[in-house]
Amino acid sequence: MIWRIISKRSQEGKELLKFIHIELLKLRRRKCLILTLAASPIMPFLSMLYFKYIGKPNVEPVLFYKWSVFGFTCWMILPLILGILSSLLFYTESSNHINTYFWIIPVGKLKYFLGKFFILFIYSFIFILLTFIWTVLFADLSGCVAQEISSIFYLSRKCIEISILLPLVMLPLLAAAMLINGYVLPVCLTLVYIFSGFMLAPQSPCLHPLSAFSVLLNRDGEIPGVPMSPPSLLVSACCCILLWDFFSVLIAGISLKKKS
Repeated sequence: MIWRIISKRSQEGKELLKFIHIELLKLRRRKCLILTLAASPIMPFLSMLYFKYIGKPNVEPVLFYKWSVFGFTCWMILPLILGILSSLLFYTESSNHINTYFWIIPVGKLKYFLGKFFILFIYSFIFILLTFIWTVLFADLSGCVAQEISSIFYLSRKCIEISILLPLVMLPLLAAAMLINGYVLPVCLTLVYIFSGFMLAPQSPCLHPLSAFSVLLNRDGEIPGVPMSPPSLLVSACCCILLWDFFSVLIAGISLKKKS
């Protein structure tokens, strides 16, 4: 009995991996999506120019990382790209009615949605990895940042956190992209989602997943200019992200059940 359950779960895992592989092959044809990775050195390069030409010596590595990674990169650039990617994952299949074949095969509803989510996770990891490399490189080229092994390790740890948390934060937009037909409206919704999270962050950070993400990212209070989050707020931030994700998956499951 136990062996049958294990065998069934392993088979489902293999099918999910095949589905993710197919999604990756489909995305390879979209050259514009690959070009979005070129946005990864934007903030590291601008940070180098800023600290190099203002003539400020002995810049703290964490301050450089704040400008390079913890600012517009994880607040604006990467969330916007992930929102656009979410709409792309469903737009082509919906416009060409390809998704109807998935229900003939059939493909499990949860597996279908999780496959799309893992694409976001993989892209987020690649983008943040490139940003990490560019940040370390431009920090050295600036000549005013004294990086150490401990500071680079701190940056790598934070980059891993960002690559994991941001796809979870953007999961509601993935569900919205699946529900809404078209391409323009999901992208506009992405912009509203990002700016609303930015506006709610100072006053009510635990009402929006993106503002709750900033609370979790700065839980140790090491990011300059950002106050440390109290422990009670950390629990609320986790609950905020989990609740938004739970209802997103629930709504996506109901929608997929109706479509099939």
